[in-house]
Amino acid sequence: MTEVSVIIPTYNRRLVIERAIKSVLNQTYNDYELIIVDDGSSDGTRELIQEYAEKDKRIKYVYQENRGASSARNFGIKQSLGEYLAFLDSDNEWLSDFLETMVSVFKNRKSLLMAYCSENLFLTSEDRDINGKIIARRVRAEEYNPAKLLKTNYIDINCVILKRELYDNLGGFDENLTSLEDWDYFARVAIAYPFSIRHVDTVLVNYYYSEGFDTITNKMMPKRAIRSYMGLAEPDELTRIVLSNIDKYLKDR
Repeated sequence: MTEVSVIIPTYNRRLVIERAIKSVLNQTYNDYELIIVDDGSSDGTRELIQEYAEKDKRIKYVYQENRGASSARNFGIKQSLGEYLAFLDSDNEWLSDFLETMVSVFKNRKSLLMAYCSENLFLTSEDRDINGKIIARRVRAEEYNPAKLLKTNYIDINCVILKRELYDNLGGFDENLTSLEDWDYFARVAIAYPFSIRHVDTVLVNYYYSEGFDTITNKMMPKRAIRSYMGLAEPDELTRIVLSNIDKYLKDR
């Protein structure tokens, strides 16, 4: 049985998805499958992914009509076989020891259900320089605090590995949310299993924010997006919806 299922949702990301795919293929840990969910792309993303899938049997390409990131991730989970689930957005990348480091954390602590690491933040320019420039190092580096997680979005999905039993017990991502679905999910985990999450104090992810590309999630103005990413923005409508959801989850416990 495959130990880790890596799920990449994508939508019209032909120009950048190769970086994400290569970062998975370059992992020092090899017991994984890579499921790439094409959420209705029309820019040649399909053809590029299929080229990789033909060369590496660990890669599985699946397609669905455009339904958004939450739906794409849930669809990918349904196709997966791994004991652990990891998620990588198609415009970001893992450092080569991401899987090896994160999986080892679970091996050393059997009660653990979810772990997350830290990341670097890059800003790419509108001329489509996909490499960009680093604007912040070691972000999303906060120690796990369940009370704070219920109020603030400080864990990035690209940094997370979780056990499949969480999906089996809690279900998937909320497909009614066009953004912040990861925060909503992590809050559900923290409420149900408050002592089963751990922060790994190591940078293992490069997160790229692009001013010029469309994304699979909803569009935001650049400055607003960066401030939101850093946890500095005032609550918007989606944030208020997630906070309302969290209140409901707490009442249902």
